[in-house]
Amino acid sequence: AQLADERARLADERARLADERARLADERATSNEQELLETRQQRDAFQQQIRLQVQQADERVRRAEERARSNEQELLETRQQRDAFQQQIRLQVQQADERVRRAEERA
Repeated sequence: AQLADERARLADERARLADERARLADERATSNEQELLETRQQRDAFQQQIRLQVQQADERVRRAEERARSNEQELLETRQQRDAFQQQIRLQVQQADERVRRAEERA
């Protein structure tokens, strides 16, 4: 009887230890699931941040390209104005030379 009682006590102890191991395993599983969830959330936030940075970089490039086109257009217009001004000066010089030539002929 005493041996049977000891066996029953040991069986209860093994059952209690098995329950404790199961409880700890459940806690670890819950902890792992929570860690996995947090890691996924961090990854998602990081990916969102990267997408935002890419969008911002794309916008900066687009604005820079617009400025470059605007600057090219302004440069083209400025060169055209310069060329027209130089042409006008050449014409005035030719006219002045012609007036001088005619004045010299009269003199």
